[in-house]
Amino acid sequence: MHSSIEDFEMPNEEQVHLAAESMGKHTAFISSEEDKDADVFTSDWVLVTSRPGFLENEPIKSARSEPSSRPKIRMWTDDYSNLWQIVR
Repeated sequence: MHSSIEDFEMPNEEQVHLAAESMGKHTAFISSEEDKDADVFTSDWVLVTSRPGFLENEPIKSARSEPSSRPKIRMWTDDYSNLWQIVR
């Protein structure tokens, strides 16, 4: 899931992780660095899988990073959401 947007953190990496975890899935956070010479822009992704061990394969394992350091947030549901958590 692509998770980099200028003004919002939507979908926030942690929200994707919480949703995946609630369904028994695993996540990996991947960030790419900008390379203007190659027309590559900074981008954040959350990979989600049901396959145990899949995220330990290369090149995923070496590209993984920790999610952005944001306060712990509650998973959004039909009954709960908080837009102020994602405004930068």
